[in-house]
Amino acid sequence: MSDLIQATIISAVVAVVTGVLSSYLFWLWLTKRLRPRIVWSKHISVNEHWLGGPPKYRVKIQNVGRRAAVDFGAICMLRVPGVATGENVKLVKLRTLDVPLPFLGKGKGRLITIKTDGLDQFHVLGLPEPLRSRLNQEPPVTLEDLFADFPGSEVMLYLSAYDAVSGTRCHFQSVPYTSSSLTRKWFEPGSVAVQSGGPV
Repeated sequence: MSDLIQATIISAVVAVVTGVLSSYLFWLWLTKRLRPRIVWSKHISVNEHWLGGPPKYRVKIQNVGRRAAVDFGAICMLRVPGVATGENVKLVKLRTLDVPLPFLGKGKGRLITIKTDGLDQFHVLGLPEPLRSRLNQEPPVTLEDLFADFPGSEVMLYLSAYDAVSGTRCHFQSVPYTSSSLTRKWFEPGSVAVQSGGPV
């Protein structure tokens, strides 16, 4: 009788452990294998404003994963090295348009516009000269001028979104964009690559 009870207990423990392990492996597969996967364009497409205003700077993202992503949020940061001491890196939060983005389906792409105007003045006031003056100038400073005036600067974008099925929060980081990343070409339809033809 005692052997039967012992065997029953062992079988129950093995069943519980197996069930927990199977559930964990399934959850791991669900969140890792089927999660959205975002790729970034390697370039910033520069478009001249048709009314003569500041240029439009756009990067492109595409969801190449197996599932949709929802509720995108974005942060765009300009990293400016050595403004004051030659060592410290100053971070400037630039504005982005086209986000929040409610939905990005499997295989779909979207443009994100980077803006150098309308920045948070409380943040800008804490920056050293001449960076502060550049960011406050009218008309708004261009990325070309920022890259030229502050060598080594780069733009980074950070996205956060939720997996449409599991609800898992996902984070995505762009490539560093520098002066060599600027191009006056359109993006290819259905791709994050720029067209091989002439300028925009």
